[in-house]
Amino acid sequence: MASPRPADPIVAAGAEQRDVAALLDSIATRQRLLQERRAAAGRTLAPDFSIFQFCRTDELGLSQLICWMLDPAGSHNQGAAFLGAFFEIFDIDHRGLASLERACARPEVTTHAIRSSRRRMDIEVSCRGFTLAIENKPYAGFQHRQLLDYCAHLEKTSPGAYALVVLKGRAQPIPKAQLRPELLEDGRLIEASYAELARWVETCAERSAAEPVARFLREFAIHIHEEFLAGVTMEEQSIILEELKTPERRRVALDLITAAEGLYDQLHGDLHAALRKAAPEWSIEADAKSRVGRSDGFTHKLTFDFKRTLPVLLGFDLYAYGVSALISVKPRAGVTGVARRHKAIGRALRARFPVSGRTGYNWLWWAHDEDLTGLGILTLNDANIWKAAIEPDVAAPAIIELARKFEAVIREADAEYTGRG
Repeated sequence: MASPRPADPIVAAGAEQRDVAALLDSIATRQRLLQERRAAAGRTLAPDFSIFQFCRTDELGLSQLICWMLDPAGSHNQGAAFLGAFFEIFDIDHRGLASLERACARPEVTTHAIRSSRRRMDIEVSCRGFTLAIENKPYAGFQHRQLLDYCAHLEKTSPGAYALVVLKGRAQPIPKAQLRPELLEDGRLIEASYAELARWVETCAERSAAEPVARFLREFAIHIHEEFLAGVTMEEQSIILEELKTPERRRVALDLITAAEGLYDQLHGDLHAALRKAAPEWSIEADAKSRVGRSDGFTHKLTFDFKRTLPVLLGFDLYAYGVSALISVKPRAGVTGVARRHKAIGRALRARFPVSGRTGYNWLWWAHDEDLTGLGILTLNDANIWKAAIEPDVAAPAIIELARKFEAVIREADAEYTGRG
């Protein structure tokens, strides 16, 4: 009996390409049908409605919500059920603690026990002999010595009997300089993602004896998933997962994930070309770089130089796996008196676009989705900037419009500062 002929690699490659195409076509078809059903049921089901459209969902707002859940005396009336679930989900030993019902949860607690007393921990839960501290990082990065100062404070107020949980949404991993090995080994410093936060919220919804509270928490879990974890709705995520039940399709999906960086490069390049076509009077540079050791792996940046007549540059960063962009304003190197001019420009920008962040003395940025949505860019394709980039001729004019708003404020502020207004 003749032995079977070895598989033709060219034929096998063609079959694999067909597998990928079939998978993508199937998912695209089901997503289109989902969108059609959602549109048809819009009047009766309001599928796009979420109570979190009207809630404060920046770092402070999310921290206050988490603190409310952890407070045994909170208006949820579930006592310490949610606090106990937090200890379980984040694997914090609380068996030797007194009744959790007497715990006290507070937001924005100062580090009063150390010299850096002006720092504020997002949440502190005092459990009579044990302290749970939470640093919530949905968006922003870590400040210099931030976690080291928190641990130093906790060592003085609750020696050896505390846990500092760092919750990260789109924030980067904890800087290595702030990762003390002894704290990691004994569980006093816990680095966690918003995936674990979502699991805790879902667990609390299941354990809530009050249906109104459970319903609210289910909405909160959906918000976390769609805002921080997937970039797609939970219904779309379910469709994708259902399509990946066979080993062959899972292999194809992993191949697609591996190719993600190349896809982002393509989208970034096409968007850059569309932007230059839409605003030929500006110098717009594109840069893609690897961020080794960072959670997003790599980022892509567009830098707007307004005819080289202003002392600042506008940056538009598109983060891999993120659903929002980051807009930054930095001073141009080599410009006379740039620091003071930039400071005046910064004041004007923060007055026009109130919510911003700051790194050092010279880098201002805007990153929260609700801010950019209000400026007219993230209304494209479910607020996902990479989905918007799939149609660069549509996305580019919206980005240019946003850049022009920044340019107008920058020019007016600089002219006023230099006496040219």
